[in-house]
Formats: sequence, C-alpha cells, structure tokens
Amino acid sequence: MNQPQREAILDLVILALFADSHLSLKEDNRLQEALDKIGWESLKPREIFFCNSMNRARKAAESEDATTAYIAARAKELSNVWSRTETLSLLESVLASDGVTPVESAFLARVKAALA
Repeated sequence: MNQPQREAILDLVILALFADSHLSLKEDNRLQEALDKIGWESLKPREIFFCNSMNRARKAAESEDATTAYIAARAKELSNVWSRTETLSLLESVLASDGVTPVESAFLARVKAALA
C-alpha cells in the first residue's frame, strides 16, 4: 500500500464517522486499530493529517453533493483490488463496532459503488 492510498483510506474512514453524527468510544477504538493496521509513511505526522482530514470530512458532510464528490475523489486513489477490499473491510469494521445504523449502511453502499 502506498501513502496516497493510506491517506484515502483514512479520509474515507473519518468521513464514515460523520455519517450518523455520532462518534462512540467503540468506533474511536476501532479507528485507532485501523490506523495501526494501515501504517503511516509520510514526513507529515499522522496526527496532523488526521486533524486536516477531520476538517475535510466535516466540509464534505455538509451536503450530499459534497459527500459524493469527496467519496469519488478518494476512491480514485484506491486503484487496485487489494486497496479497495482493505478500505471496505476497515469501514465495515469501524461502523460495526457500535452497531450499524441505516445512515451508515447507506454511506457504506455509496463507498462500495464508488469503488466498483
């Protein structure tokens, strides 16, 4: 996995947290596990990227069109089967950690469609 793919995965996982406007401790713990799993190989510390990603996700979550465009842009970075499979696995894991709401299911379906 290359660094742009890691960043795209992280961006999508963070956007997923905005899907139901509720971040639980279980989701936060699963997010940390996902971050540890994908690793980080950038000169920019992951914490700085994470904060910037939260800001981008917040803006993307403001409208359906912005969310769709953001998902599509991040999906372009996930160009191989492995990165797409890994992204969906991590998203499903984070969202399932505290029970998947209908809104989260719809978000996951949007990401799956963008990655198809």
